[in-house]
Amino acid sequence: MKKIFKKIILIICILLFLVLLLKFFLWILKIEINKSPNHYTVEQINPKTYSKYNDFFNTATYLAPIPGLKEGAVPQSICYINSKNLFIIAEYHIGKAPSVLQIVDENGTYIKSIILKDTQGKNLNAHVGGIATDENTLWVSDEYKLYWYSLDDILSLSSMESISATEYKELNLKADFITYNNQVLWIGEYEYKPFYNSSKFSKSINTNALLIGYNANDFSPEFAFSLPKKVQGIVWNNDNLIVSDSFWFLEDSHIKEYEKVLETKIEKNIFIDGKEIPLRKLEDSRIIYERIAPPMLEGIELVNNKIYMVFESGANNYKYYTHYKVNGLYTLSLNQENI
Repeated sequence: MKKIFKKIILIICILLFLVLLLKFFLWILKIEINKSPNHYTVEQINPKTYSKYNDFFNTATYLAPIPGLKEGAVPQSICYINSKNLFIIAEYHIGKAPSVLQIVDENGTYIKSIILKDTQGKNLNAHVGGIATDENTLWVSDEYKLYWYSLDDILSLSSMESISATEYKELNLKADFITYNNQVLWIGEYEYKPFYNSSKFSKSINTNALLIGYNANDFSPEFAFSLPKKVQGIVWNNDNLIVSDSFWFLEDSHIKEYEKVLETKIEKNIFIDGKEIPLRKLEDSRIIYERIAPPMLEGIELVNNKIYMVFESGANNYKYYTHYKVNGLYTLSLNQENI
């Protein structure tokens, strides 16, 4: 009986120790994530490869380290400014620090960091899910909100200066990722039930996560697609749609190209923002290209037939539990064969 009692006491002591250790870990993490950086660094690295993803690393090209990872910034999306040969990477912080734009050149060389503010001039402490540009405006998405910024003003600022949004709009659907193509701003939702649900609007019309194409001039809806699960980013390749998908660090990521999606049959018509538009479905039968990638792939961009990719796994906040860390900006040529 005494031996059993001693074992129980020992187990209780071990559990108490683990609880205290966990509290200490969370306290350290809380301090770390609530810091507001006064600068961002580019940590030169020897990019890691992993045997499980040999096919990816043997064909993808490492371009450059992503700025801000050491300071806890989490990359979410990327877009290209064609007239300036520059990329913008949008990052958020898990904590109170504001979201930030990292601007790099076509080789991935760091140029500057720009702090985001809302229309009231307050720090945009948001999960910036997507960015897109038409060479004049930079759109930034956050949950059910879309913000407008002047691209010229962004490019004129010095590093660590801030910029306020000129406009914002509340949306019916979640703006988890966005892209711009031919006068249309595309806004899409991420869904992976039961962990992540799409908007109430999507549920109200009995469909999966939605991708809506808005006329960029008057913001009227023109196109709609029902999406597969886990979509993190999209980019157009002429009439084809390229999609990235992932779910945290638990599953492989994928890059898929769907052929001539606007020729897909119309499933039904839906009403959104007072307008009736056709709803199509992104069908697996239209996939003509597919690659497996490491976990936690986020936004993608297409430039000169190369897909540019950002992963969030290299962020400092994931260092304790993410095994497959991808710390840099990678490219993948669409000319390579499928796997």
